[in-house]
Amino acid sequence: MNTIKVPALILFLALTACDREPAPIPADAHTRASAEAAAPEWPQSQIDFIAIPADLKAAQAAASDDADRKRLRDEAPKTFCAKFDAMPGFSGWIGTIEDIRTSSVNKSIDFEVDVGGNISLEEVLQPADSLYATVAGLHVGDKVRLSGSFVHSASGSECVYYMGPFAVELTAVAPV
Repeated sequence: MNTIKVPALILFLALTACDREPAPIPADAHTRASAEAAAPEWPQSQIDFIAIPADLKAAQAAASDDADRKRLRDEAPKTFCAKFDAMPGFSGWIGTIEDIRTSSVNKSIDFEVDVGGNISLEEVLQPADSLYATVAGLHVGDKVRLSGSFVHSASGSECVYYMGPFAVELTAVAPV
């Protein structure tokens, strides 16, 4: 008899949990304030950029009701893209090398730099590129200072996955 009660209880609890309203979306741990406190050496433009997703999540969490929260969630990618498209480039951003690979075919270097807030920048350098020698000497975990521009496509496709990595064309890379 107990073998029937236990599965019935589990089924009952599962079904009642499905009827509950979803919990409000908590503000992201990577808020503008936490970014400013964690990395005071970061340029303001870097803090502003990595705070965009957190600001959008905070607005959703502060929404007055579920309908407003859903509207803000649905508009978030479009809002992010509008802000991203308005940023032609960056200067002096601080990041950490999170991945670096050298092609055995043409010796190109593909690397990603975490600039905070779960956002990464990616560049592929050819051996003839002026920054190649500097980047070739870097390793995963190295801290770097970057300047460059975002590679904006005509279709805006880089905004579809707005947590990156974002393609960039670097003009400067230096170990910190």
